[in-house]
Amino acid sequence: LAKKLQEYEQAAQYFFQAQELYRRSSNIVENHARSIEQTSPTAVAGGGGGAIKTAQSSSSSSSSCLSSPTCQVCLSQLLVETLQARAHLHYKYQSLVDEAIECHERVVELLGEPIQTLQRDTTYYKIHFTVLSQEGRWELLVTSLQALGKFYVEKGELEDAIVAYQEALSLLKKLGAVKSTEPNQQRQEEIIQILLALSDIFMQNNMVTKDVEVMERIALVQEDLENWEKALQCWERVLYCQSQKHGEESIEVSTTLTQLARVMILEGNLEGSLDLYHAAVNLFLKNKAVLPDDLLPQ
Repeated sequence: LAKKLQEYEQAAQYFFQAQELYRRSSNIVENHARSIEQTSPTAVAGGGGGAIKTAQSSSSSSSSCLSSPTCQVCLSQLLVETLQARAHLHYKYQSLVDEAIECHERVVELLGEPIQTLQRDTTYYKIHFTVLSQEGRWELLVTSLQALGKFYVEKGELEDAIVAYQEALSLLKKLGAVKSTEPNQQRQEEIIQILLALSDIFMQNNMVTKDVEVMERIALVQEDLENWEKALQCWERVLYCQSQKHGEESIEVSTTLTQLARVMILEGNLEGSLDLYHAAVNLFLKNKAVLPDDLLPQ
């Protein structure tokens, strides 16, 4: 109904109601699965005739499930796709960016949890409820993270946009390692181009800042994009701020020198990095501080 309605406010209500029904259904199925585990441990182990069908179930039980007249449902996927549909409706047809952001942030919250509540496939009232695969989670997360990046840019929240695009790119790389597909490669290239543009704008807006944490985050973004020259500029700004605040011979300065040296190695400037590492070691020794692992002799 929500997808067919032209009255967008009512459609949004229908999406919300569907979302709540999926959530309540998930709770019911999870409680059922939990009760089965408590009353029938053999079902969890994959033996006996329990209702829970694990990924390691026998081929006979799998074939009987497929041949039975039950439907197969992944409630997690339905819940997430409903949230994403709501976000699309809010943004495209109602111009409600904040509401769209809220929906996608909820998706990230739901899918970002390390452990799913429903641990195994389970059959309940002739419906086969399945667990969302890891690859499926990643693909849905990428969709929401990419949308969040776009919305954050519109609101001028560049740092949040960069973080969202970075996470999306990281997941795309994981997906590419699992199953190398052309669309993922194209998507990676698109996100890299967006990140390059965003990081440049963010860097230009913050090169005069004295906020060391902000500059360190920008430096790490530039490193992720292999922009070694810009990463070095950021670390040099951090070095200046640390020397002004803590003194030129402080531990903070020596730590930043090691970061500069590390990036120089990545850039291929081994001679310059060696000079900086020597300077950092001397400062650590002067301050009688414990040397970081990367400065200890191998």
